[in-house]
Amino acid sequence: MMLQRLREREEGFTLIELLVVIIIIGILAAIAIPTFLNQRTRGYNAASQSALKNAAIAQESYFTGLNTYGTEAQIVTEGFNQTANVELVVISASASDYCMSAVHSSGGSTWYLDSATGGGAPTTTACT
Repeated sequence: MMLQRLREREEGFTLIELLVVIIIIGILAAIAIPTFLNQRTRGYNAASQSALKNAAIAQESYFTGLNTYGTEAQIVTEGFNQTANVELVVISASASDYCMSAVHSSGGSTWYLDSATGGGAPTTTACT
């Protein structure tokens, strides 16, 4: 008799149980989505920085042969390959220094690399 009563009560989930599950999923999504979007932006910025560092190597290689720094087209001859979706611009290039910028087409910050300030890591500070 008792076993028969238990079988009768197994009809499915109640509305409250379903609402609790939906609320928990909503809370988890509210935490995960901003984190995911932030990771995408960090990836775009990393691609821009990487393109600048590769262009800097090509600039130094170009300088070794010609004693001057080159434009975008000229550093391609030294093996620089344009990174997909990253716009690299040589703002200035002379016999003493160069300034370049890069930005990803899907977002992120504009990054600059100025050899006059030591050339080191790309920064978000525009060239002087």
